Amino acid sequence: MLHFGGSLRATLAKLAPRTVSRFPTHRRHMSKSISELLATMEYGPAPEDDSTMHAWLDAHGRSFGAFIDGEWRQDMQGGTVHTATAPSTGEALCQVHEAGDADADTAIAAARAAQPGWANLSGHARARHMYSIARHLQKHARLLAVVEAMDNGKPIRETRDADVPLTVRHFYHHAGWSQVLDRELPEWKPLGVIAQCVAGNSWRLPWCPLRVSGVLLLSVRCSPHAHIS
Repeated sequence: MLHFGGSLRATLAKLAPRTVSRFPTHRRHMSKSISELLATMEYGPAPEDDSTMHAWLDAHGRSFGAFIDGEWRQDMQGGTVHTATAPSTGEALCQVHEAGDADADTAIAAARAAQPGWANLSGHARARHMYSIARHLQKHARLLAVVEAMDNGKPIRETRDADVPLTVRHFYHHAGWSQVLDRELPEWKPLGVIAQCVAGNSWRLPWCPLRVSGVLLLSVRCSPHAHIS
């Protein structure tokens, strides 16, 4: 066993005076030595900064309506416009336009028109769509985690390590079920179009099983405090 006299910090500083890069993408730390980092015990910048989120919001003009028939609609009939703010800072993030009865009718009509085509796909074909969604969620996992944290007020550790990975796993899991649904549950038949009233941010949990069976879902957000995610 090796024994080092004196403080561990001083010993490590003597043994490792060379410079290191804790986060290669952040140049601020590239020129600092281990001894300097140990002296200040400074945290490096988090890879999950909010710059990507702000760029995404800017790309959408910081204004969102309803997503109906494959596109964002800004001409909402509800009349109420909500300002989404970050609970941790009070920063205004974007405007969210509330849908009205006419918008709901449009969404229902679009879903009813699309549902037979979705239900008539084979389980394997539906699984391919589910797998694709899972992969896209993984591709944009960091952005989704930051948006959820900023919009909902959760710690980034929870959104990054629990919420987003759990969502991805749900899609992968139920994509697998879609492939065997006809064999394992041949009596299951899609009902058609249904509405889902979401409490808080638990939208990811009941969504997948219904999609697997050929149902199309209209998601209705009820949370007045987390408009984006």
